[in-house]
Amino acid sequence: MQDASGAWLLAARKQDMGRINRYLWLCLLFVGGSLCVQFHHYSPLIRIELMLVFFCGVFCVGLRSYCGYRSPAGTTGQWGWAFTSVDIVLIAIVVRLTGGLHSDLWLLYFLLIVTETLSDSVKAELLLTCLVAFGYTWAVWPLTAPLSFTTHLFFLFITGAVARRLHGGAEERARQLSRLREELSLEREKGRVAREIHDGVGREIVNAILGLEVAKRVSEKDPASASPMIAENIVLLRSAMENTRQLIFETNPWTMEAGDGANLCGRLETYARRFADRTGVQVHVECDMAADQLSSQSQFLVLRIVQEALNNAAKHANASSVVISLTTDVAMLIARVEDDGDGFDMRSGQGKSGIGLQSMRDRARELGGSIRVVSEVASGTTVTLSVPIH
Repeated sequence: MQDASGAWLLAARKQDMGRINRYLWLCLLFVGGSLCVQFHHYSPLIRIELMLVFFCGVFCVGLRSYCGYRSPAGTTGQWGWAFTSVDIVLIAIVVRLTGGLHSDLWLLYFLLIVTETLSDSVKAELLLTCLVAFGYTWAVWPLTAPLSFTTHLFFLFITGAVARRLHGGAEERARQLSRLREELSLEREKGRVAREIHDGVGREIVNAILGLEVAKRVSEKDPASASPMIAENIVLLRSAMENTRQLIFETNPWTMEAGDGANLCGRLETYARRFADRTGVQVHVECDMAADQLSSQSQFLVLRIVQEALNNAAKHANASSVVISLTTDVAMLIARVEDDGDGFDMRSGQGKSGIGLQSMRDRARELGGSIRVVSEVASGTTVTLSVPIH
């Protein structure tokens, strides 16, 4: 489950980055208001320079938000260093233009250090601290109050160190929570398999054993009468064998043989054919090969969600045909299962309950994705899964 854990952590981190971007926009709004209030205190040249710097800051935060939205890794790595360097320079210029050591806008460096730490966009804490110290030193040079300058730097360094430690502890707790979620999911899966074995395969085997015992006793008195009974129980055993193979394929399809390739699209098409042969429901599969960019564990969970949606269509919706489509959109995989069954009234809350739907939602959360169910009475049901690709 390590890949699923990584996907869950990545989704959580991207959500944190979205919150950070909102705080950045709020701070920009405050800085803009502060500059407007004190605008008349500055010379015409400084006013122009402040306006240019402010609009550069708006552009930088806007670009950061765009990159973070387009890609889960958009504001990390080299992109993270680029954004951070620009932020340090812009803050230094604003501080220098608005009074140097006497400017209150040096507090923006606190925001910078904390947000960069929480977004995990800059790994090297020491290098970040050195860059901030260099930028702030340039902004207040020449020094007119060395003690104030030293105090500011000291608290900037302490803030960065504390934020880094807190962030590391939060990430470790998130990993522990993810592992607990995986263990819970595994226990649920074990329980489901045990119930299916007990209620399905186990019952058929027990009935076959009882039937063969009866056939054995009958054969001692009337061998001719025992022959149909033996044939009937052979059918039961064959059914149990087929159900066992089907259960193995559903719980671990990557161990089954398939001539169309050991990838998500190939396994999905194989399962769709077996499902159609077993239930009589027509299944059409449209699969974008880019879906194979998902990790093996993530592909497995996606397949399990599709399987659950198919089972619901056959058991509860009385569907005669189902269309399965897997497409990619930017950095997202969209899996859609649409049936022509009875459907249901969404206002009744039926689309939010049920063990099958809850199981799908749990697996989607493990992937860092989401499930959306849309249905209308007599118009079928559509289950849509959205999963980030990383």
